[in-house]
Amino acid sequence: MDIRVRNVDPFAVKKIDELAKQKGLSRQEFLRRHLENFAAFTEESKRENELKNLIEKNIFIMQQCSLTMDRMDQTINDLTDDLDE
Repeated sequence: MDIRVRNVDPFAVKKIDELAKQKGLSRQEFLRRHLENFAAFTEESKRENELKNLIEKNIFIMQQCSLTMDRMDQTINDLTDDLDE
């Protein structure tokens, strides 16, 4: 698939050409790789954010479970103390 970009600042084009030359690439190949990397990075960032949200939700649920277990433990201790008296 082709992409055409018009009205790019000449300084930017010159810099892109220099960077491409340093890597032994044509301008087209250099830009193609960077565009593909950008697309992959964007998708990876999306997945990373989804994973971060999932981890935060799991931490919250684990905290709630811990609190509930503490209350249950206290209730059991209270009940067993009553039996000992």
